Amino acid sequence: MILRSITKHVREQNWVAVGIDFLIVVVGVFIGIQVANWNEARLERDRATEYMTRIQADLQDDSRSLGQRIEYWSATVAQGRIALAHAEGTGPADAPAWPTLRAYLQAAEVWRFALNATTYNEMRSAGDLRLIDDPELRTVLASYYVTNVVRRAEGLYRLLPAYRETVRGAVPSSLMRYYWKACHDDDRTSQQILPCTSPMPDEQAQDILSALSDVPGLLPSCASGSTA
Repeated sequence: MILRSITKHVREQNWVAVGIDFLIVVVGVFIGIQVANWNEARLERDRATEYMTRIQADLQDDSRSLGQRIEYWSATVAQGRIALAHAEGTGPADAPAWPTLRAYLQAAEVWRFALNATTYNEMRSAGDLRLIDDPELRTVLASYYVTNVVRRAEGLYRLLPAYRETVRGAVPSSLMRYYWKACHDDDRTSQQILPCTSPMPDEQAQDILSALSDVPGLLPSCASGSTA
């Protein structure tokens, strides 16, 4: 319709009307572009809000998961101190053998931790990190998800100390089977070490402890495992 109007005014050489028609076209195109830009900006704001909501949920999941592991690691460290005291000969001389042997085994437990970086990695892959307007927030998130993965989550949080293999390789397999059944709980979403009664006479537990004392490299691995 506007094209017919322009053509008519050109034939009539009504240049004022032609100018008005062109102005209408330009204004219409400008408004159309602005509406498209506003709509795209709104969609990006909505996408950024969704990303931030998901990242907040990921961080809350990390906090909950790490809190569980800190509690678990604290328990294994406490058992590691008992084992270390026995290995160094500084523990109580009259301590029952089974709790000490159990401490050796429970100190070898590991519950790995990995950051939940699903949303951040999705944003990075899609080139959507730009949707985070705050540069300081972008820096903090990069430090958490990139630096932590390299320095912590792939290091300390996923550590398998030599002590673990040293101790497990030095006890009878039947004891390990009993231990996994009675002294440790793992339901895939949580773990805990449990108090458990001895499956053997104290004298037999003492024999295993004595054998552990003769394992080469036990004390250095025990010390490093208890302080990890």
